[in-house]
Parts: sequence; structure tokens; C-alpha cells
Amino acid sequence: MATVKEAVANREPSEAFDPGMQPPSSIPKYCWVKDPWRSMSYVVRDVAIVLGLAVAAARLENWFAWPLYWVAQGTMFWALFVLGHDCGHGNFSNNPKLYIIAA
Repeated sequence: MATVKEAVANREPSEAFDPGMQPPSSIPKYCWVKDPWRSMSYVVRDVAIVLGLAVAAARLENWFAWPLYWVAQGTMFWALFVLGHDCGHGNFSNNPKLYIIAA
């Protein structure tokens, strides 16, 4: 089996990378279906968790629990970043209006 370097070196000059090309068949087709309801459910879920953690932190009086809060809230903000990042790559939905709402 050829390595990636060998495959790139041996390709024809006309075989430029095409990002719109159909993905490899090893990934099931259902993984490439954009479902706006599922995508928006992730936005709602992540925002609800962020708000829930903020409310819990406002009532938190145990200083030993704050590092756990920071990790949990940082993880959720990272999840929101990933959703916005996917919007930038066009992976969120086929509807461009949803990109404005989600990002």
C-alpha cells in the first residue's frame, strides 16, 4: 500500500484536490447527510448546559469545586466553538440562514 507522500508524488498534475469531491466510500453515506434539526438541537443543548453551569456557579460557595466548574464550562465553550467552526466549513446545514443563527 502506498504512503500518502507516494500517492501525492505519483498523481497526475490534472488530479488536483477537489474539496467538493464525493468522500471515500469507507464512510457510510448517512454520515454525510446534513440534518438541520439535529444541528440546531446541538446548539440548544450546548447553550442550555452553558447557562445551567453559569447558574450553578453563581450559587457555588465551595472554592474546591471552582476548578471543576472551569473545566466543565471551558469544555462547553469549546463545543460552541466547534459548532461555529463547522458552520464556517459548511457542515452545519444546507440552509445558509441557519449559519447566522448558529454562529
